[in-house]
Amino acid sequence: MMGDLFQVVDPRGITITCNEGYWDAHIVSSKPIMQGNEQAVQSTLAAPDVIYGSGEYPERDVYFKQNSGATYSSKLFTKVIVEINGNSGEVVTAFPREDISGNIDSEELKYVKPRL
Repeated sequence: MMGDLFQVVDPRGITITCNEGYWDAHIVSSKPIMQGNEQAVQSTLAAPDVIYGSGEYPERDVYFKQNSGATYSSKLFTKVIVEINGNSGEVVTAFPREDISGNIDSEELKYVKPRL
């Protein structure tokens, strides 16, 4: 039985985990560009630029961060979709994105990174 690949707390205090087997079997297998980008996903969850509610699944939140430290272009956003259950969450998928879009509810902005 594989354990958690990582666990991180988002700015709202929600503890998010990503299962090691799920990461390999679901995320990296369908999106090979994510290989070696676990740290970028953790960075996106711990310090996102924005968090939106999902436009498709009410129980999911969508995290975006530019300059997440990913191996792909720093111009791209790292997008992470998380299934939220109370004060905890599970990573559903993650991939690079050119902009903040794609199955998000633009009316449901849940978090914005504070400016200095």
